[in-house]
Amino acid sequence: MECTAQVLSLFAGVENLDLSNLSSYDQGCNEEFQNAMKGYFEGSATLDEALDQFYKAAEEKYPELSH
Repeated sequence: MECTAQVLSLFAGVENLDLSNLSSYDQGCNEEFQNAMKGYFEGSATLDEALDQFYKAAEEKYPELSH
């Protein structure tokens, strides 16, 4: 029971999160960032390569964006 209380305490204050800054790009960019960083964390890509992959994927998904 004590463990459950500790886990639930992690969510204290979540109702106060301000989500007004979220945009229609957030989910897609988050997914592309995770996909790109996977290679970096697995050791198959450098950080620069992973970031380049992210920028390319994000700009392909959202051509109106640039970095």
